[in-house]
Amino acid sequence: MRSRNPRAGTVRSMVGRGAFPNPGIPNPQSLRPMSTFCNIDDKHVPLYRIVWVSDLPHFCGSSECEREGQYEVRLEQAESVWADLPERDAALTALEDWLSGQDRKE
Repeated sequence: MRSRNPRAGTVRSMVGRGAFPNPGIPNPQSLRPMSTFCNIDDKHVPLYRIVWVSDLPHFCGSSECEREGQYEVRLEQAESVWADLPERDAALTALEDWLSGQDRKE
């Protein structure tokens, strides 16, 4: 069955149906507020609780240590979470963005 609309399937009709973004209207996802959390070791850690982030991986030389090669992220009240390198870098980027008031989009 053919459509009676002569413009059906043309670019103009596809724009009206949302197939192409309208350059005058901002993307709704770009308007969402910046997150104040980062994900470290399967935990959503509030950025305001982070006191410092280790620059070097943990090494104590103990044969029973389970944290060798991980980075310590110190939280308030002498608590710590342990991050791998990508999580540490993501936490540092999130902190820099949060403190500068910017939101970096990937």
